[in-house]
Amino acid sequence: MSSNDDDDWIETVVRLATSLGFNGMRVRWKLIGLQKSWQRTARRTELETAHLRYEHAVCPHCGRVQDRSEKKCVGCGQSMAPRPWQLVQRLGFVVPNVGSVSTLLGILILGAYFRVMIARSGGGYFGVDTDLLIRFGGYWLPAIKAGEFWRLSTAIFLHIGLWHLGFNMVALAQIGPAIEEVFGRGRMLFFFMLTGIASFAACQLLGMQAPSAGASGAIMGLIGLAAGWGQSDGTGQGRAVRNQMLKWGAYTMAFGFFVGANHIAHGAGFLVGAVLGYTTPASWIRRDAVRPLDVLFGVLGLATACATLALIVRPPPGSDAHMPRREAIVEQYDPEEDFDASAYFGLLSEACPMHEAGRDADALDRLRKGLPKVTYTDPLDVPQVEQLCVGYRNLFAYCNSPRDPGAPGERIVGDGIFFGAPSLRNRQAERSKPDFCAMIPKPVQPALRSDAADGSFD
Repeated sequence: MSSNDDDDWIETVVRLATSLGFNGMRVRWKLIGLQKSWQRTARRTELETAHLRYEHAVCPHCGRVQDRSEKKCVGCGQSMAPRPWQLVQRLGFVVPNVGSVSTLLGILILGAYFRVMIARSGGGYFGVDTDLLIRFGGYWLPAIKAGEFWRLSTAIFLHIGLWHLGFNMVALAQIGPAIEEVFGRGRMLFFFMLTGIASFAACQLLGMQAPSAGASGAIMGLIGLAAGWGQSDGTGQGRAVRNQMLKWGAYTMAFGFFVGANHIAHGAGFLVGAVLGYTTPASWIRRDAVRPLDVLFGVLGLATACATLALIVRPPPGSDAHMPRREAIVEQYDPEEDFDASAYFGLLSEACPMHEAGRDADALDRLRKGLPKVTYTDPLDVPQVEQLCVGYRNLFAYCNSPRDPGAPGERIVGDGIFFGAPSLRNRQAERSKPDFCAMIPKPVQPALRSDAADGSFD
């Protein structure tokens, strides 16, 4: 569209507006301003597109332009990022270097997430139920009060779902490299773990009852670090960083109100980080004499991070002793009075064959309707039906095994069968094999003995 064409449509609208009683001069200036805004947007889009399509590579360290095929900068000798990474950086995203602490933390967090996923009995990678989260080290106040203070650290690496994990990984990739540049890699790692632990410690001190997990408190700690440094720096650049980090923190807190986030952890992490950022000098102004202290911070941070992952990979014995579902059952139900074993196992004898035949929806519907009439249970899904029926088969195989049923010291093994009636699981150690097996409905046993004999329960 030519300039004359632009003026023509403006004048046409002005004449129409004037005929309707509007101020023609005001309408003209409004339209000219709108037209210039459109032109600026179009020009900016054109430049950004050209920037993305730029065939040459620009060194992020010295700014030298060179051929896109170069692996190292011909000017400063620094390694050049692969082409896909360069495109992501041109879009405005920060991509951590392979050897950065941000990348290391990302790997540890991913490792923790997949460790928990491996422990699930199916159900994909999109969510983690509360019991599993508590078992592997999520924040849970009753467990921490019982002395499991290691949860203040393990909760940092655990996440409740893939979206939760994804948001935090992107945030870490954006803020982490900048903190490394300002404070050094060792201190960044130490501060990440310290602010994360402090955020969950604040939850404990304030008596937060809800279970929780995630690196958000530690990431807010990094945002607070940058804000504190910007305030202490006092330069125009420092104030700009401070203002940007304050906006990030405000956006995070506001978004958290819509998704039910842990505001205590977010706020505490930010405040602790801000104090550390304000009082810790940047890496480029620290003297050589304090560099051994940087090494010490790095070693402490790395040791804490590795120990945290180790505790998640192999949780300490008894880490499931304070699961919220189990505690609710112990408080509300008496295992001798509130459980009808005959009705319970009769219900399983109907639902599990449906599951084995691939009729998961029918099995799930039968259990959802029947279990609340028999015993306490949480809402079921298909993976939990699988867990329940596996325990059901294993229990019958155990009760029909050729071993002496009166042998002293024998106990029921495996607790999958107790998912629908976890109140019995709490009395598991008090029941011998013949005592418990006597509760199984007799009409169901003969049909299952033949299955057990041909090894279908292995």
